[in-house]
Amino acid sequence: MHNIIANNPFRILGTCANSSPREIVANKAKMLAFLKVRKQFTFQLDMKSTLGEILRTSELIAAADSQLTIEADKIKAAQLWFVKINDDDKAAFALIKDNKLDEAIQQWAQNDCMSSLQNRGVLYLILGDIASATHMLSMMYDSHREEFIQAIGINHDVDYDQLVANIIATILEQKPLISFDSFAGEQCSVSWREVATSVFSQSMTQKLSDAVDQCQKLRNDGQYLQAGKDLLRVARPIILNLTKLLSSSDPQLINISDKVCNEIMTCAMKHNSYQATEQAAQEAVSLLMQASVLAKGTMTKTEFSNNIDKLNYDKMTVAFSENKNFKNIDELLEYHSNTPETIAAASDLIDEVWAPIIDFGNDVGADNETYIKMSSYTVNLALNKIITELNQLNNPNSSVTIYDYRYALNKAIGLIEQIWQMDIDEPTRQRLQDNYYTITGNNNQVNNAISGAGSSNDDGCSGSGCGYIAIIIVIIKILMAIID
Repeated sequence: MHNIIANNPFRILGTCANSSPREIVANKAKMLAFLKVRKQFTFQLDMKSTLGEILRTSELIAAADSQLTIEADKIKAAQLWFVKINDDDKAAFALIKDNKLDEAIQQWAQNDCMSSLQNRGVLYLILGDIASATHMLSMMYDSHREEFIQAIGINHDVDYDQLVANIIATILEQKPLISFDSFAGEQCSVSWREVATSVFSQSMTQKLSDAVDQCQKLRNDGQYLQAGKDLLRVARPIILNLTKLLSSSDPQLINISDKVCNEIMTCAMKHNSYQATEQAAQEAVSLLMQASVLAKGTMTKTEFSNNIDKLNYDKMTVAFSENKNFKNIDELLEYHSNTPETIAAASDLIDEVWAPIIDFGNDVGADNETYIKMSSYTVNLALNKIITELNQLNNPNSSVTIYDYRYALNKAIGLIEQIWQMDIDEPTRQRLQDNYYTITGNNNQVNNAISGAGSSNDDGCSGSGCGYIAIIIVIIKILMAIID
């Protein structure tokens, strides 16, 4: 904070923020007179030992004076400088002149009037104690805002939010990596924290957007991996800070986080594509794994997962490019990834890939990581096709009969029981089990509905009409089941 306070126009002019125009004119005359004999005039609040030397020139004095003619600039400058209202202020200024800053703070701490809070806030800023400074300024703006505005010579009200935003923006400009609680902790009022949240989130969002722009420039120079790493290094602490402030469903947080994540994904995938080595794929996976925790949107999270799977598969392709069974499986999986999302297509996939998968396992060993991943990929591909068709059949607008649905369920159950025998990783095994239980549960409900069709109910209704109603009720219940 030293730079911006050291160059405050009120400091340059040797006055307080509430000094009269007459006092400013008098000080200018003193300084210019000393300059004529090549000397510097010293003022009580120069604070050279803390803020550094100040070399006043006629140009610097004129620029400071001109800055105070613009009301918005004058207000911002006044917010970051001392005011002199009472005897406590005079006594504290004398202590500051003698570099007894702690004693000056104690002098002001005797009461919480406007000048005491403002002056302690400014002195804490100079000392780098942001938390104490914002505590003081929060109290001042909450209780004495109008008094402060009148004291600095502004004859109309100034919005509270704007005053707080000025302070927060200045702090963030000087300390871009500062944590939110440092300037808007629990010691600050709710109103202060609300404004701080808005200013901070906007500032951080802009920083992230600028970082993405910088990443794109580096990426365009062909430095894909380095560009992605640099963006992740800059973005991670900012996004984690934003996550503490904003709801996980906040559009601002989701949009900027996903913008960052998508750029990192582009860097990783291009690095892998252009290098086309096992090491490049591993480097890309590592980058995506680190960045994936920053994703907020559902689609972005899914894209991360898909790209990581693809990169892991690329690693396997490079490592086992000479293995006959692996090459055969690779070609089959590429083909079946484009076949219809149906149970029949899933069955064809398993039938064709089953033997090569077993042979590949025999080649490399049943506990080989690549073999397990390839088997798991195959199972997930087949399961996706099964789930897609069952969900389509569950669509209320579908013309499918309950008997058709039961047939599909039975086919799905048989296929899942077959692929259950494959060597797969634990997440895939759990997913397979969860969906198996859901599908068998639905199948039981359908069978009960069909077997109950035509039987009597408690109201004495019997025959096909009552059975039809029972089936409809079961279908509605099944539609509410979630298959994933």
